[in-house]
Amino acid sequence: QHLGLNLSEFRSNYIKAEITPSDGNEEESWMCLKRDEGACVFLGKDNRCSIYDHRPVQCRTYPFWPSLLSEEAAWLEEAVLPDEVTIDEGSSERHWSPELG
Repeated sequence: QHLGLNLSEFRSNYIKAEITPSDGNEEESWMCLKRDEGACVFLGKDNRCSIYDHRPVQCRTYPFWPSLLSEEAAWLEEAVLPDEVTIDEGSSERHWSPELG
């Protein structure tokens, strides 16, 4: 509704893949959003989410996904540092980016 689309139109225009919960509640579906040049199609030029107040469930719950919480290595691999933190050369640490998240 936020984009002036019904759910079917939204799925057709913006969703690459979807997993619906076993209870059939489509409002809680996990949706793999299409990308635009590597970034989410809803990432604005200001690097902010343009649908933040209406974002899908996986965006609302990130980074607390079971796959990231199940193993410390997965959590650490996903972690990013604030822009103001200096990263030493050769480190595996990273800042957030539109391409990698």
